[in-house]
Amino acid sequence: MKKICLTVIGLYLLFLHAFSQSAIKKDSTKAVVKEEAPAYIEKSLSLDEINIVSSYYHQNGNHSAVTGGIGTELVTDISNGIDLKFIGSDLDGYKYTLTAGLGIDYHTAASSAYVNKSGASSTGGTRVYPSINYSEENKKGTIKGIGLYYSAEYNYHSFGIDANYSKKIGHGGELSTKITAYFDKVKLIYPSELRPITAQVVTSASSGGGANSIPSSPRYTYTGSVAYSQIVNKNIQASLLLDAVAQNGLLSLPFHRVYFDDGTVHVKNLPDLRFKLPVGFRLNYFISENIF
Repeated sequence: MKKICLTVIGLYLLFLHAFSQSAIKKDSTKAVVKEEAPAYIEKSLSLDEINIVSSYYHQNGNHSAVTGGIGTELVTDISNGIDLKFIGSDLDGYKYTLTAGLGIDYHTAASSAYVNKSGASSTGGTRVYPSINYSEENKKGTIKGIGLYYSAEYNYHSFGIDANYSKKIGHGGELSTKITAYFDKVKLIYPSELRPITAQVVTSASSGGGANSIPSSPRYTYTGSVAYSQIVNKNIQASLLLDAVAQNGLLSLPFHRVYFDDGTVHVKNLPDLRFKLPVGFRLNYFISENIF
């Protein structure tokens, strides 16, 4: 009889233990569900990255277009730029990126002195170029974006706009497209000996007074590009590239000279329409982590 009682008590205790475990599991499951974080977090645009870039460029040669293909090509350029990158997100899985940039270049070109035949023109100039880009990326990796650009120096002003789109395709594939348009104005600064009599005499191609009275000529540039990249395996990635570029307007610079065999000199002229259609293929192979 004692054995039977002990067995019943043992079964009863086992039953209570199993029930208590089940209750704990249910309660813990509920707790996990309550504490589970959402798949995406809403975050307003905030500063994520600051990039400061400086560069120095130097060249030399003896084929300056200002003096008809013979003359110094000494050029130096000091460039400084800053980019501010802001990133945000929402509960639907979208990632937002806003990038604002500002660059300033100071350049000297020895040949610019000979815009005036006497060599008295200024050789230095400054270019300022702000930009802003905005893009949205969804949880599938599809990206849509737009950008605005501006560049200004004494004899040249440019405004640009672009739109881009990229989409993941299949396993390891990506299709990207981009269209860009630039609307430029070039001041008609001629070599001193070739200026119209009624034109104001300007002794610099990159600085000086009376800039507002100098007429300008437009230049338009339109580009479209399509690229497809595919990850073949962990070592190989292949890309196919196609671009289309069309330009019209003043495609040369008015202070470039051309000398002819009869001793005469003229302003360099190029056709006012240009079109090109480059096609490219790129293959990248990763050898190892030890080789750069």
